[in-house]
Amino acid sequence: MNIRFLSVFIIAASISIMLFTFFMTEPEKKSSEPTPPFFYTISPKDMNKIHIKTNNLENSWYFDDELNRWFFENLNKIPTDLYRWGGITQLLSGPKTQRVISQQIDDPIKYGLDDPKTEIKLYINDGTYIKLLIGNLTPDQEKNYAQIEGYPQLVVVDALWDSVLSRLVEDPPYPDWYISGIVEGGKPTELLLFKDNEVIRGYGANRESGIWFVCEIPPASEPCRGNELANGDVLLEKIDKIANPEIVGAHYLDIVQDENLHKIFGTTVADPYIYVRIERLTEKDFTEVTAITMTIGNEVEGENSRYAMIMETLDVVKVNKEWADSILTLFDDEVLYK
Repeated sequence: MNIRFLSVFIIAASISIMLFTFFMTEPEKKSSEPTPPFFYTISPKDMNKIHIKTNNLENSWYFDDELNRWFFENLNKIPTDLYRWGGITQLLSGPKTQRVISQQIDDPIKYGLDDPKTEIKLYINDGTYIKLLIGNLTPDQEKNYAQIEGYPQLVVVDALWDSVLSRLVEDPPYPDWYISGIVEGGKPTELLLFKDNEVIRGYGANRESGIWFVCEIPPASEPCRGNELANGDVLLEKIDKIANPEIVGAHYLDIVQDENLHKIFGTTVADPYIYVRIERLTEKDFTEVTAITMTIGNEVEGENSRYAMIMETLDVVKVNKEWADSILTLFDDEVLYK
């Protein structure tokens, strides 16, 4: 090969490699567009209170350091449901924007930010707070216009993000034991009373007539059956009370299966246990069966309350003593005959 040609080829190749290396290694120029201070810098552990308002509904939650749980602010010692609440603070810590639409909002009314659909207020441990305003959906229905209060930028956030957080207000994440009434459309058809882990008494209702009977023990069917009429009016009154427990607040969360602890609270398998069978006919004529269950335990020393465990959860709660005592009369010697 011609030496001159070879030299030119080597020089050209070297220049190409240098240019390639330069373009590959030159740092990307950062956008000069200012970024609004969204939640990326907020750690979930730095939040101590959350307030959400949407569609004229609102709710607040606070973090209890000692119990390491989030609680409803407007209720007495009622924690959030772990399953529903899991990941919420992480979600709030970083609602990444899709993009900045404008550095200055020209007309808040146009984007629904004059009267926001949702307002989210995060309280931080240092005493400050951040308030996010969420407005109308974008034309593609996939995002919402949004703004941080006090900052002029107009951004969009994922509509699903707003939907998940709004649901916390529209359908609050109460724990399973925080019940208030029988499920809509449901009818009680059986009441069983247990002691020492055995059924000691039962009442069952005829599905068609609604007439209640004192059941034969042990029960041989579901719902249980019997030949003697029971006082249906009194039973329905008691069941309504059972379905609306007067909860004072949570006492011991996530109790372990320690027999000694259960003895202290009076929530062992030997203690009074109540089972109410609820049946509901679905739109497809399918009978859906649910239940209300609870163990009513010992009196709380120095308080007008008793311990209880409701809906098979691992939380020990406190309930009003008068309410509990009125339920415990079901275990008296007197059977509720018609």
